[in-house]
Amino acid sequence: MKLMELLSQEEIEGYHQEWASFSDKYRPESPYNVNSGLPVIGQIFQFRDKPIFRAHIFKRKLQKAFDPYFVSKDGYLHPFFHTTHYFFPIEQIYHASMPRLVPNYHDYITTDRFDSKRPTEMKEKIDFKKTNASVELVLFVQIGKNRFVARGSTTFYDDRTNKALQTWYLEGIGELRKYVQNMQKLMRGDTSAVDDLIREIEAVDVKHQKMIIPRNYFPKDKLIDRIRAGEIPEEEIHDFFSFWDIPNPQA
Repeated sequence: MKLMELLSQEEIEGYHQEWASFSDKYRPESPYNVNSGLPVIGQIFQFRDKPIFRAHIFKRKLQKAFDPYFVSKDGYLHPFFHTTHYFFPIEQIYHASMPRLVPNYHDYITTDRFDSKRPTEMKEKIDFKKTNASVELVLFVQIGKNRFVARGSTTFYDDRTNKALQTWYLEGIGELRKYVQNMQKLMRGDTSAVDDLIREIEAVDVKHQKMIIPRNYFPKDKLIDRIRAGEIPEEEIHDFFSFWDIPNPQA
C-alpha cells in the first residue's frame, strides 16, 4: 500500500504541507515507543486519521548507531547508508506507530519479511552528507483473535526536495507474547501456567541484570511470590517484561 492508494492528489499536497509544519519532528521519540535504547527518529507524525505516519531520521545518530565494519571507535562515518541502517528507522517508526492501530500493541511480538509480490523501488541512494532524510510508513492492518497482520510500504524522503528516494514493501504477523498467553490462562483459572510464567520471569531477570543501565523494575522475587499466592498483578508484569521505562507524559 502506497500513499497514492489512500489519498487524492489534493490530500497528498496537504499531507506534505502538514508534515513540513510539524513542529515536533526534531524531538526524539522515547526508547519505550521505538523499542530501542537509541532512538534514531523524531516524534511520529500521523496524517489526520489515516494509517499514514512519518518521522525525521537523525542521520548522524544513525551513522554512529551501527558500524558494520568495526573500523571506528568514534562511530561509523561512511557517507552512505549501509543496508542495515535502513532497518533501524523502519523498525522504530513501525513500533512507534502501531499502538495507534492495534490495541495493546506491546502485548504482541512481530515476525516480518519483505512482501515478495512487490519489489523494492531503489530510485536513489541516501547520501548522509546531502540528504535531510525522513521515513514514511503506510499500513493496512487486519486484527484477529490473539494476532494481527500488517502490510504496507515504507518510503525514504529527501525533505529538502520532498522527493521519494526509495520504497520498501513489508508485511508482518503479530502474535501474543508467551508471557501474555500465560497471564490469560491464569485469568481463566488455569494454574498450570504459573510455572511457565515464573520461568519466563527468571529468564527476563537475567537479561535485566545484563543491561548497561539497569531499569528500576519491580523485584523478581516479590513478583513471583504474588503470582504463587494467586494474584495476577498485570501492570507490574507488563512493566517487568519491558526493557524501557514508560515515558512520562509531562516530561
